[in-house]
Amino acid sequence: MDVLEPRVSLAELRSWIEDPDTDLRALRRYLRVDEALSRPFAPAVTIDPELVEEPREEGGFLVGLLNTWVRRRRRRRYERDKNRPGSRRLVSEGDSWFQFPVLLDDTIDQLTPHYAILSLGAAGDTLGAILERREYMEAIASERPSAFLLSAGGNDVLGDGRLERFIDVGRGPRPEDHLNDAFDTMLANVINQYRTLLDEVVGTFSELPILCHGYDHAIPRNGRALGQPMRRAGVEDEGLQRRIVEVMVDRFNTRLAELAATYGGRVHLVDCVGAAREVIDRGGEGWYDELHPTDADAEKVAGLDRGGFEVVGERFRRALERVLASDRERSPGGEEGMSPRARRRITARIARRVLHRLDTTIPDDAEVGAIRRMVAEKIHLESDFLPAAFLRDGAAAARAVCRVVTSTSLGSGALVADGSYVITNNHVLRNEDEARGATAEFGFEEGRESVHVALRPDRLFVTDEDLDFTIVACDPGPVADVVPLALGRDPTDLDVEMRVNVIQHPRGRAKEVALHDNRVVAISDRLVRYTTDTQRGSSGSPVFDNAWRFVALHRAGYRKPDGTAVNEGARVPAITAKLVAMANGAGPCRAAAERLLPHIQGTSPFLGFFDVAGVVDDPREVEVPTFTGTADFADVGFWNIEQFNGDVAQDRVRRVADVLGTLSMDVMGLVEVQRRSVERLVEEMRRRGDAAAFVFHDTTGGLDHAVLFDRDTTTVEIDHDVAARHAVRLAARTATGKPAFPRTPLFARCEVDDGNRPPLAFMLIVVHLKAFGDVESRARRRLAAEVLGEVIADIRSDGTPVVLGGDFNESVNNQVLQGLLDTPDLFALTSDDEDRNAAIFIGGARRSAIDHIVISDDVRTGDIMGDDAAIVRLDRRIRDFADGVSDHVPVVMRMVARARPLDVEVEPDTGQRTVFTIPSRARSARIVFA
Repeated sequence: MDVLEPRVSLAELRSWIEDPDTDLRALRRYLRVDEALSRPFAPAVTIDPELVEEPREEGGFLVGLLNTWVRRRRRRRYERDKNRPGSRRLVSEGDSWFQFPVLLDDTIDQLTPHYAILSLGAAGDTLGAILERREYMEAIASERPSAFLLSAGGNDVLGDGRLERFIDVGRGPRPEDHLNDAFDTMLANVINQYRTLLDEVVGTFSELPILCHGYDHAIPRNGRALGQPMRRAGVEDEGLQRRIVEVMVDRFNTRLAELAATYGGRVHLVDCVGAAREVIDRGGEGWYDELHPTDADAEKVAGLDRGGFEVVGERFRRALERVLASDRERSPGGEEGMSPRARRRITARIARRVLHRLDTTIPDDAEVGAIRRMVAEKIHLESDFLPAAFLRDGAAAARAVCRVVTSTSLGSGALVADGSYVITNNHVLRNEDEARGATAEFGFEEGRESVHVALRPDRLFVTDEDLDFTIVACDPGPVADVVPLALGRDPTDLDVEMRVNVIQHPRGRAKEVALHDNRVVAISDRLVRYTTDTQRGSSGSPVFDNAWRFVALHRAGYRKPDGTAVNEGARVPAITAKLVAMANGAGPCRAAAERLLPHIQGTSPFLGFFDVAGVVDDPREVEVPTFTGTADFADVGFWNIEQFNGDVAQDRVRRVADVLGTLSMDVMGLVEVQRRSVERLVEEMRRRGDAAAFVFHDTTGGLDHAVLFDRDTTTVEIDHDVAARHAVRLAARTATGKPAFPRTPLFARCEVDDGNRPPLAFMLIVVHLKAFGDVESRARRRLAAEVLGEVIADIRSDGTPVVLGGDFNESVNNQVLQGLLDTPDLFALTSDDEDRNAAIFIGGARRSAIDHIVISDDVRTGDIMGDDAAIVRLDRRIRDFADGVSDHVPVVMRMVARARPLDVEVEPDTGQRTVFTIPSRARSARIVFA
């Protein structure tokens, strides 16, 4: 005989459902769908009277009770979870895709393990009902969520038997021909209701991200929502029914996507098309009924415990992670993209510059916080005093800020570079068509007459969606008297605890400036976050430090779980780094980016003078922006500063520091210097934040040699053993008794270890040979070359790489230096420059190439614009360089640690390649195909 399962009471069932820790799947056996009471997007879930004690209430009342109980359960779980550490709050409102009572794990159920969600949804809700209640406004205001989720529209289309009214059979052969004008009218009304709701939320909570969704292509199955209404309208063929539904869904999704795009990146549409298809393709049932995807409990799919609602939930999770920008993937606080060492290096640089703690080295983690606080106090004078010049300079910066007016939105922007370009966000000007119809309005301020400037994307247009910037040419004439903002390359001017100010057009209003509560709270390679106030319409505003330097481009804001608002900008050095990569790539913006490169100011101390050149084989592969490079490298140079004596004028010390700061070498051999002048130079460089240090070699003459180096990346020690071991030969004299070396060479062992694997180690030799072109001077240089060849052969005996450079006072393409260049594994990088009549000595009427770099063959050089060394012709852009700085220009190179592969095509038809790596010490390679 059958054993009857004991029935539970309605009160017990209610307590289980409302308990947030109860597994609702275990309760599904007590419930069933009442088809007679169900409506589209409003499934009537009631009790099974055989398992639950017969209640006195009618079935319809029970359906309402179940919805209430589920909402109460979700509210209890939200109150429990919202204050947990790391919890992120969401508010959701919508129909049965967000609240299907108990029998399915709907979209919100899929998201609940990952977020604290205040759920306001109810099965069967229409947009009209949601707008009438307006619960979401109070909930957003009180809970201050990270995002607002909205699911609506389906019941507006299909509820109350509407579908039948939208179909006219016989209007044409295509599925879309069966939809009449009433469908388009209804769809327009739904979109207008969406617009009303979104306008209210965006207008009140301007920085709150909103996520809504379209629907998937449902499958008619002769059900009450789709199949039966279609049959009543005369559509019998199930294939045609399915195609008509696809047209309806696609039209709704398209109109909703078009609406979302008008909100300047604040409203995001989650694409749900194909969610159930993923399950169907694995052999499962993608749909629970005609309108709702399955969940995993409804169908085990080919070993994959997943249903259609799981796919929808996954898509929402991905969208939320992308939009919220509060997770480690995009959060500067997580230090992704910038190594901890790089962050500490920035802190040290700022400490030297701001605190004048000139001996500061890279601090450890325990010291960083204290240094940052001291920097903040020094810069910002926490008593709120600032120099009066702050107002003057801020007013000058404000003149470069403009309002960007498009056909659909208002944003902010700024005049940059040489005054011929405007920068704003990509989401303000996405493409050339939008820019062509937009204007930049300067001087839109209270009490001033504004000037409208036409944008000229046909002249130049560069954009990047990831960093969210657009640079477009403009007509500069009307703003010729405005000083444009500089596009800087140095990322070391900004750190946590510093202050930033935003000049903006919030909500399109007249120009305003946000100066209060403006602290930097997080920073990374790409982004900076700050508490400075902004509003919708501030997108594209320049962000300034307290010296009114343009440091970031404002792009977004978000709310943290504690309800406080944080704003975010793309760092200007990140934007300029992207321009560098674009110019080296093959994309559509390459030519435009190349035109902007001459307007980029400064140098990144992480990448130095060469930037990304020579670091990667294909700059298009560079992860941009990058401040530390993608391969191990070291930048090495030589410079004859010319009569850089101890009593040199301070103005010249500053000008030399300007040059060396721009070059940002790891190692720099200096010629014609004295100890006191180098000490003054290093002090000046450290005051600017550089980690400058030096070793000094007191030569036999009145002017000496030194090696200047970056102590954040490099260690240098003079190798006295080499000089002692070869003292006799280094003191060699010509037949007439003249010394081969009027100034003895400097030998220094260098190791560059800025995350290099392994550190780049080499011997640096700095020389300054006898000047003049008479026979005796040439004989002295010839003897010096022979001695250097012998000394280098000894150094090379243990495999030490050698970099030799300085002022040779001689061209390399003749017999004078042959004793050096005949050394088998040495070659001169500057030989080809000499053949092209390049000039390094620029002081006299006869300009010539007499400064050189000679390397051993195991030193790999970066390819710098098709060359392996660079002559830095600073005299072409620095006023009075030869007279006021030096009559020589620097010669620099980049060493690359990694072996370069030999790429051999072995399958011409298929394009398959085999890569062979040449050993580091190999002189040649031969490949034989058997």
